[in-house]
Amino acid sequence: MATISPPSSRPSTPPPEASLSTLSDLLERYLHLLDQYTTLRAQLSQDLSSGFLSLAQANFNAPSHVRRYGQDLYDERMRATLRVD
Repeated sequence: MATISPPSSRPSTPPPEASLSTLSDLLERYLHLLDQYTTLRAQLSQDLSSGFLSLAQANFNAPSHVRRYGQDLYDERMRATLRVD
């Protein structure tokens, strides 16, 4: 009579070459995404800095009877045309 052995609790492991290749691909992708994130983060920082400086310049050059430009003067009727979830 044939004996039936229980399934192994450990999954079969791929050959080491395949694991190293996969790990190398993942590391390369991670480093590319990290570089892209760092570049975009620096650009965002520069854009925000430029925007705040422009706002300060507009407030400085505005006539004295005009209220200061800022969040208080935003038009509340404006709505987003695209929503990202």
